[in-house]
Amino acid sequence: MEGAAEETCKRRRRRALAEGAAGSGGGREWQAPAEEAAEGRRRRRRIAQQQTREKVRTNQLGFSLSRTAARVIHSQKPICSFAVH
Repeated sequence: MEGAAEETCKRRRRRALAEGAAGSGGGREWQAPAEEAAEGRRRRRRIAQQQTREKVRTNQLGFSLSRTAARVIHSQKPICSFAVH
C-alpha cells in the first residue's frame, strides 16, 4: 500500500514539474496538491465530527423518548388486555 502511494506521489511530482516551468513554477505547482490534501482532510474530519454529534444527539433523544413512552405505558392501566382473550 505504502509503495503504491509513494509511486503515485512520484508520478504526481513528475507531472507537476513537467506542467510548470522548468525551475521557477515547478515548486509552486507541487505545493498545491499537498495543501488541497490537507484541506480535504480537515473538511472530512469536520464532517465526521458533525455526524458523530448528530448521531449522539439522535440517540439521546430516542433514548429519552423511549423512556418517557415506557413510563407513560407503565403508568396507564390497560383498558383491555389482549392476553386475556
